[in-house]
Amino acid sequence: MINGIQGSMGAFPMAGPGAMGGAARPDREKMLSSTADLLHMSVDELKSKLNAGQSLDDVAKTQGVSHDDLVANIAQNLRANASSSIFSVLA
Repeated sequence: MINGIQGSMGAFPMAGPGAMGGAARPDREKMLSSTADLLHMSVDELKSKLNAGQSLDDVAKTQGVSHDDLVANIAQNLRANASSSIFSVLA
């Protein structure tokens, strides 16, 4: 959970298939990969912990990563994904 937000698949709804039951989107996979890298684990390990009910903050704390670093990483990825999405629409 980050700042009180928790999705249906735990604190990081990007862990499973896309919302509404569709296939996972590439930007979600990038987000997972980046977050897993920050947490020094594989994407599968991160998904497993999230599916077991751990929050991102819990996983980060266990891995020695601060909440602020976790949020900064996610925000950076969201900005990068938003920028690439905007440019793909404009192209």
